[in-house]
Amino acid sequence: MKKKVLVVTSEFPRWENDSTKPSYFFELCQHLARFFAVSVVTPHEFCASKQQCFTQVNVTRFQYFWPSKWQVLYHQENESATFLWNVFRIIQAPFFLIAECNALIRIILSEKCDIVVTHNFFPHSMLYAILNFFLKIPQVLIIDTSESMLLKKKSFFLNYMIANILNLAKCVILHNAYIRYCLEKITKKPFHHKIIPQGINSLPFTRIAHTSKIQQALDLPRDKKIFLFIGKLTCSHGIHILLEAANLLRKQYDNFILLVFANGPLKRTINKWIKQQNMEHIVFFSHLYDRSFLPDYFALSDALVIPSIVDEDGYTDVSTELILQGLSAGVPIIASRIADITNPLKDGYNGWLFEQGKYGDLAEKMKIILQEKPLKTIKKNAQSSIKEYSWDIIAHDLYQTINQLFFYHKK
Repeated sequence: MKKKVLVVTSEFPRWENDSTKPSYFFELCQHLARFFAVSVVTPHEFCASKQQCFTQVNVTRFQYFWPSKWQVLYHQENESATFLWNVFRIIQAPFFLIAECNALIRIILSEKCDIVVTHNFFPHSMLYAILNFFLKIPQVLIIDTSESMLLKKKSFFLNYMIANILNLAKCVILHNAYIRYCLEKITKKPFHHKIIPQGINSLPFTRIAHTSKIQQALDLPRDKKIFLFIGKLTCSHGIHILLEAANLLRKQYDNFILLVFANGPLKRTINKWIKQQNMEHIVFFSHLYDRSFLPDYFALSDALVIPSIVDEDGYTDVSTELILQGLSAGVPIIASRIADITNPLKDGYNGWLFEQGKYGDLAEKMKIILQEKPLKTIKKNAQSSIKEYSWDIIAHDLYQTINQLFFYHKK
């Protein structure tokens, strides 16, 4: 009989092919279902089913506010969010905590779960760490790079809570050594952890792409090299670094454009700067925000640029998932050199790294694409280097880690 694993996260798709949510936990649960009976608890969102089954994974979505269309804590953020919207979020927070506690207790007891896997520290891992004083079921934490901003905050109370959550967990799974470094600065001592990188399902990124439709929809010139930016229009994503590099490059080259697949709070500021620099013919914004188009964007582009930076608060928002997707598609990647996060990239082998924040260095890397140098080897290396991140390998590592906990918990 399969052991029962409960996964608690806010990043689970609302329905099949939901392009607004990261794919990590969906893929994780689908692959773990080969070894365990997997259930998921996640916040309810408007129009999503409260009970659902994805293949062998049972999903429960708990409603924390009524009517459901007013639930805003995990609603997709937009730049027009009002003051009233933010007040609503504050009001709903205690209702959310109560609803999640109720859902966790009900499902853990009714399904007799053997292991609980929680994502990030707050609120899920904190809530279950408290409940576990009574439930006594082993907890596994999965901590990703999105927590780096939280880990850099200089708050004694926050650090005390994080240290206690880590001590109570049976195992902590980290995506890279950068997160371990941040955590050890808080705990001041080693903790039981294992580094298991993100996995990637490369199949969607190797399909036949429909590039002509995007070119036509966005009215893109057909004789230009395309540098693709995917992310948010924020300082940490480094869009300003890319724009400065492009502004520098256009003094020597006129055979390129920037395709920006992003939205965010800096959009108005960026548009104003682009007009001031007369770069409207170079920078194109995509209005097709559906992430299901990503394989088509990759196929259309000559290079993917990831110019993320570590800001003054120590926060970075580099998407390892985006790097893996780009490698799967065989698109050359130019990315900031940031700690252990950009590990999948090997400078000059399957992409290029530049010193973060230095747009002159970025411009030099972009020149490689513009100088018509042969890139077949780079593209081939990109697709071959993705093999170690396949979900078959990652899921097996996770299975072994969780299975060991069953053995030690029995003892």
